[in-house]
Amino acid sequence: MVAGYKSGMTTIELAKQFQCNKGTINKLLRQHGVRITKAKAQAKLNVDKVLSMYENMHTIEDIAKYFNVSSYTINRCLKAHGVKIRGRSGQQAHAADNVETLLAEGNGFVQTLVFGQIGGQVAVGGG
Repeated sequence: MVAGYKSGMTTIELAKQFQCNKGTINKLLRQHGVRITKAKAQAKLNVDKVLSMYENMHTIEDIAKYFNVSSYTINRCLKAHGVKIRGRSGQQAHAADNVETLLAEGNGFVQTLVFGQIGGQVAVGGG
């Protein structure tokens, strides 16, 4: 575990490898005299990609999974680059706007998803 951390693995990666909690990894590394830094996770990030993904309405959790880091790391990165963190309601509002746009364009697939099927027939609504 110590060798893995010193070779560049993050505590999250080690926790997955050893199937335990990140806190357990941190505790064991400290017990072995290893200084834990936040820089390892930050160094894995392509900041331009993080900013682009967030701007394109990906959630912090999705971005974290993409980079295999914690959502806290992504949150810190965004804040460090002056990005205002949107609330979940902002993401939901954006998604609702997209559905409304697709419905207005007559997208039958979205209409099926939104309005469901009644008796095997697609029930489409006005909006």
